[in-house]
Parts: sequence; structure tokens; C-alpha cells
Amino acid sequence: MTASIKKRWYRTHTCGELKKDHDNNKVLLLGWLSKKRHLGSLIFLDLRDQYGITQIVIDANKQEELANIVAEFRHEYVLAVKGIVCTRPDNMINKQMSTGEIELQAQEINWVTLEKVVELQKTNPKNVIIDVYTNWCGPCKLMDKNTFSNPEIVDYINSNYYAVKFNAEGDEKVNFMNKTFTNPNYDESRSQKRNSSHEFTRFLGINAYPSTLFFDSQMNYISPVKGYLNPKQIEIYLHLFKDDNYKNIKSQEDFDGFVKTFKSKIEA
Repeated sequence: MTASIKKRWYRTHTCGELKKDHDNNKVLLLGWLSKKRHLGSLIFLDLRDQYGITQIVIDANKQEELANIVAEFRHEYVLAVKGIVCTRPDNMINKQMSTGEIELQAQEINWVTLEKVVELQKTNPKNVIIDVYTNWCGPCKLMDKNTFSNPEIVDYINSNYYAVKFNAEGDEKVNFMNKTFTNPNYDESRSQKRNSSHEFTRFLGINAYPSTLFFDSQMNYISPVKGYLNPKQIEIYLHLFKDDNYKNIKSQEDFDGFVKTFKSKIEA
């Protein structure tokens, strides 16, 4: 979900046409934020265009980062929303809306743990992207807001990668390659400030934040990309490291040639 519209983000449907026949369809809607309300952990957005209104649903407990982004949205913001159409239970149908039979579950990147990646790789191998961040890092927060919420990026990562978020100075226990990594010097009182570096951070050799790490489906380390990446920049690396294309890059000249011929789906 994003609060800006690019020319090549074409809607799949209007805000007035989705019905229960569209259940489980992946769609992209464009419109204005008509209303925002909260019910417990659920956030409801009414997205409006000239054809009607569709209700968007976000579960803050499961989609914390997306909920934080939505918190900044104001009335009449222009939005592009990708999501999955879900049929409402009979007792929740809104007969006052043409789209009252359904609601749209907003999409975000499906972040999982490293342990979960290992399990998933057994049945459906994919390459892996790890977002290494810290709580005090401003550019890290900008990547969440601007890059990891871009509909094209969300869709591409979810389709082609397993995505992991890792706090480089956090206190989580990480099991990787038959080793356990912790942060024994972690200070809870400094959780939002600079803290001790996690053992896994040192194992990865990361000392700049944010850093975006790429692994193949066998969890072999491909490459780190240090620093803030906007949607167009990360799009290049996502395509480069999705399969074996990167193995053809032997020099800076090769990489420059790849970038030159790459056709982005994101408008500047």
C-alpha cells in the first residue's frame, strides 16, 4: 500500500465492482481515502473512486509495519492498494454498499523468520532476502515506508523470495547453519537507541544499516547491498539475484550493462 500513484500502476478493478465472485483474487485499486476507523487490532479503510467504495482491512497484530504506515494517512489521501479479495461472513455483509459482500485484505511483504525459511525451503525453494535494520536507524524506517510498501516491490518479493527482517542490535535468538546466535550484551533500556551488536550481525559481517542481504535457495550467501534503496534501486537487485543472472556479472562493467538494459516497472 502506498500514498502516491505512479503512472504504470494500473488498477485491475474499480472501487465499485468487486463481488463475492472475485473471492481470493489479487487486485489493485486506486482511489481516495474516504474514512479510517479502528476496531481492536483491526484497521478499516474506505477507499473511494467515482464508481463506489471498497473496504480495506489491516490487522495491526499481524501487519504491524503496514499499520504504522497507515497511521500517517489522512482523509482524502490518494492511495494505491494491492490486496486479496475476501468474502465477508453473512452476518457482516453491508447491504448499503455495492461491494458489501467483500472486503480487501491489504497486502504487505510476508516477513518470516530464518527458522521458518529453512522449513519452507524443503517444499518450495526460493531465494532469500534479509532486511538488516536497527530501531534507531532513520534510513531503515524510510525503506519500510517508501520501498517495502511499494506495490510492485511487495508483489515481486512475495512471488519470488522468502523475506526476513533482522534487527542487527536486537535480542532474538537466531538458529542458522547448526549454530545459535544471541546478543549477550543487549541492554533492554536502550532498545530504541544504539545497542550492542548481535552475534549474527557480526557473523554476516554487517556494519552499515540498512543492509539488504541476498541468499540462494540453499542459503548460500550471494551478496550484501549496503545503504538505503528506493523502489527502483532495489528492483534491479531483486531481478538480478532472483535466479542465476548474478553469476554472469564478473565486473563493474557487466553490472553497469545489466542496469542499462533493465526495464523497470516502476515510474520515477
